[in-house]
Amino acid sequence: MWSRNGRRIAFDGLDTAAGDQSKVLYAVPADGTGRPQLVPTPHGRNYPSDWTPDDQYIVFDHNVASRPVSIWMVQSDGKGEARPIVEATFDASGGRVSPDGRWLAYESNETGQDEVYVQPFPAPGPRVRISTASGGAPSWTRNGRELVYRVFGQTEQLVGVELTLGAAVGIGARRVLLRDANMLLRIADYDVTSDGRRVVAVIAPPSPNRFAVVLDLLTHRKR
Repeated sequence: MWSRNGRRIAFDGLDTAAGDQSKVLYAVPADGTGRPQLVPTPHGRNYPSDWTPDDQYIVFDHNVASRPVSIWMVQSDGKGEARPIVEATFDASGGRVSPDGRWLAYESNETGQDEVYVQPFPAPGPRVRISTASGGAPSWTRNGRELVYRVFGQTEQLVGVELTLGAAVGIGARRVLLRDANMLLRIADYDVTSDGRRVVAVIAPPSPNRFAVVLDLLTHRKR
């Protein structure tokens, strides 16, 4: 996961000292000038999902056996202890921080199926359900005015929904950006370009020896 300024990368790695399948987090300079730095995380499987806009914190999924998946944050410089920001009796994962740093979008199965929610960040607060018929792997456009997410089912889709973020979350128009979005992973294996005009998506094609990169979804809405 790239930092917002593009200078560092956060990634997970197997914790060989734990003797199990535990995953720890590292942060490393993107230009190869430094060694990976261990970032403190609780025991379990930890996967980075985002950086805060100031690049001071890494947001990550925390998964430990027999407990729901939760969303945590930790200082990217390796100092301080990690702390949960979405922790409940249901799974919550894939946290993405809005460009203004005030809101968190994430995926949760609170209703019995995966849906996308937005709530204040970093302090807890009322959460608003954004998706209507399943959803996951959210990603913000760079201006923070639209949230893109996947709709799961027999026919997967990428959907964009306009949001008004003020004292509360206002939900506007929705549009289908990509139909038959047979993506490779449950995490956000797509992203919005820095100018906010395109989505780049990795799609699993019929042939296992090829892959497709789809562009211009936000501007032309074509596959």
